[in-house]
Amino acid sequence: MMGPLRRAIDRFRGAGDAAIALPPLDGAFRPNQALEAAERVLDIKAPDNLAYDGRRVFFSSGATVME
Repeated sequence: MMGPLRRAIDRFRGAGDAAIALPPLDGAFRPNQALEAAERVLDIKAPDNLAYDGRRVFFSSGATVME
C-alpha cells in the first residue's frame, strides 16, 4: 500500500523516481557561449522577446517591437 501512495506523492512533488533534474554541463557537454561571445550591435535596456521569420530578426522591449 505504501508503494503506490509513495509514487503518487513523488509524482505530485517531482521527487524520487519522478524527479526531473538537469545533469551538470561537464565532460563532453559544455554550455553554448555563442550569445555571450557575440558582438554587440545594439544596446537595448530590456529586450524580452525574440522572433525570426526566416529573413529578419524581430525583438521587443516592453511595448516596442524592433527589427
